[in-house]
Formats: sequence, structure tokens, C-alpha cells
Amino acid sequence: MSIDQHIKSHLGCKVSDKKTISTGETSSFKILT
Repeated sequence: MSIDQHIKSHLGCKVSDKKTISTGETSSFKILT
């Protein structure tokens, strides 16, 4: 794997993590309200 591919895959993981965190926050927020 080239360095460029490694960086892109790493950034992709961060983006999917943010999506999972944001959906988790919204669902827990709905439970609280």
C-alpha cells in the first residue's frame, strides 16, 4: 500500500467514525428529551 492510499483510508475511517458518533449522539439526545 502506498502512503497516499494509507492516508486516504485513514481519513475514510475518521469520517465514518464521526458519522457513527454523531448518530449515537442524536439517538441518545432523543432518549433524553
